[in-house]
Amino acid sequence: MKTKIGFIGAGNMGGALIKGLSAQKQFILNVYELDSQKIENLSQEADFLIAESVQELSKNSDYIILAVKPQHISSVINQILPQLGSRKCLISIAAGIKLESLAQFSQNLCPLVRVMPNTPALIGKGVFALCFDHPELTSEQKETVLSIFSSLGKTYVLEEKLFDGFTAMIGSGPAFVFLILESFVQAGITLGFTARQSKEMALALFEGSVELAQKETLTLSELKEMVSSPAGTTIYGLNKMEEKGLRTAILEGILASFKRSKEL
Repeated sequence: MKTKIGFIGAGNMGGALIKGLSAQKQFILNVYELDSQKIENLSQEADFLIAESVQELSKNSDYIILAVKPQHISSVINQILPQLGSRKCLISIAAGIKLESLAQFSQNLCPLVRVMPNTPALIGKGVFALCFDHPELTSEQKETVLSIFSSLGKTYVLEEKLFDGFTAMIGSGPAFVFLILESFVQAGITLGFTARQSKEMALALFEGSVELAQKETLTLSELKEMVSSPAGTTIYGLNKMEEKGLRTAILEGILASFKRSKEL
């Protein structure tokens, strides 16, 4: 029997998840989105059923994914309360909305899952934190939720207390990576390469380095040492980066994001 998944919201992240899951034949997707243009555009790239209301969607879905902005979560859940029950699973991908709040909004009528994605999910390369702390979740529901998001990238089942750390390092992480990439491109342009050449070379550098780190059994430090000949160009560059505080800046940036995540 196919699993019925409903999406309330089809914006950037919701749309990316819908496109990724529509290729999986074990799922039937129902989508509700206020913006008819978004629905029309998305229907050109994905196969799904269009719901006329959130109530209709909730009635026809086993797993309801809330892909709306955090400030709308409470009102959306309130609209679907009559459709909720133990056989429905409510999944929120809204940043900063904790299980306690979801339970309050839903009057604890159904099992709840909190998910934290990151933007590479837009191309099927996401990293997802899944929180299965809600006591009403069944083993079957956990397995299904895991299969849903595993088809879209890497998944990590984490206790909710680790979500702020995950948000800081992985949720915010793409922006930090893009900043570093920008720095490489800027250096390339300064050295005389074109902007296009600099971007292509920097992307290839990162792609190859990541793949090497994934396939090698060596530690990151050992891989770094492979490139660092005594008195060579690399060690001089590394020394200057350490002198300027690159490692500290990255660490403190992630910790600042962590602090802010806990405040929200």
